[in-house]
Amino acid sequence: MFCHWLAPRHFWLVMLGCAAGYLNAAFMPVGEYIIAHAFFWPVLFVILFANPLKPLAAGILIVSAAILLFSYESLLFLGPPLALLAAWRSSRGGEKFWVRIIFAFAAVLLVLAALIALDGIIYPQSQANLGGFKHGIKWIFTNPTWTTAWSFVWLILMGAVCLGRKIFTVRYFRLELALFAWIIVIWGLGPILHPEDVGADRQYESRPLQLMVPFALMVVAWILSVWPKWFEAQRNYLIGFSASFLLAQSLWMIAATWQWHGFVGVWRGMLATYRGPVLLKNTSFGTPSTQGQTLNFDWYWANPNLSILLAPNGKVQSIILSGVTPSWQPFDPRDPEQLPKLQRYGVNYDDYVKALRQSQ
Repeated sequence: MFCHWLAPRHFWLVMLGCAAGYLNAAFMPVGEYIIAHAFFWPVLFVILFANPLKPLAAGILIVSAAILLFSYESLLFLGPPLALLAAWRSSRGGEKFWVRIIFAFAAVLLVLAALIALDGIIYPQSQANLGGFKHGIKWIFTNPTWTTAWSFVWLILMGAVCLGRKIFTVRYFRLELALFAWIIVIWGLGPILHPEDVGADRQYESRPLQLMVPFALMVVAWILSVWPKWFEAQRNYLIGFSASFLLAQSLWMIAATWQWHGFVGVWRGMLATYRGPVLLKNTSFGTPSTQGQTLNFDWYWANPNLSILLAPNGKVQSIILSGVTPSWQPFDPRDPEQLPKLQRYGVNYDDYVKALRQSQ
């Protein structure tokens, strides 16, 4: 909304960033990288396209830059170039004094965000998360997810068209348009066509895209601000590809959410069937999918939480556990004293604790 208000003609950049970065990595919304991707765009649009700077745009810049202080690792890479752009805008001639102060203050905030990010990388709260982030960068290119692989294809086609390659022809335009529409439908129906390949962990492993995509598009946005005429000639293609990209990814999200709905139903059934702690491999969740329903949404440290949340009528009689010991977990489900104190919300552990003690 902010970016469309600031520069509607360049809003295709935000569509492209959302489709290629955010929607490739955020089905399971965990982590400050989502904050970084969200508030990166208003900061970039104000710096490059808000000319002259108005008070509301200045407020958007400062608030967004302040929120980016809490985005940690990503800002080590996104913060310095944004700070340089803000400093360049502050030192540029022809700006009012208060405008230069605003951009200088934003540059300071972005530098601080980068320093906080550096501290977070040098002294990580969880070394496993840092290692997983590095591993995810490799997996994006060597073993991409369904949506990431299609994203690479779409970006290559988009680049080819914008560089003058005649992919579309007047003679076969309708046929080509129909072909592209079918590609978007197949892309979007991935969770239904290939339920065994849907997984929250794969989406989470793609979280480096939340850093890589904004960084790459920041360069494109800067070039756009310097040579707008070249982009103006390609504008229809840029909008068309970005919008279709966002549509395909949104269809995938809808299909994945439908699969999540079915998964929750299966999980509820398992909780009503068993008593006490149950290993995941001993349930129907031991297979990737069954009868078109994906069973890959489990996440080892979140399984106990999900078991409590979905307990029938708040009466917890079983908790499904992962087969591996997590490096971090919010509580130990095998220790009755560590169970979350949720009784005031109607949660009852009596049946589970009784079955737990019998099993021990």
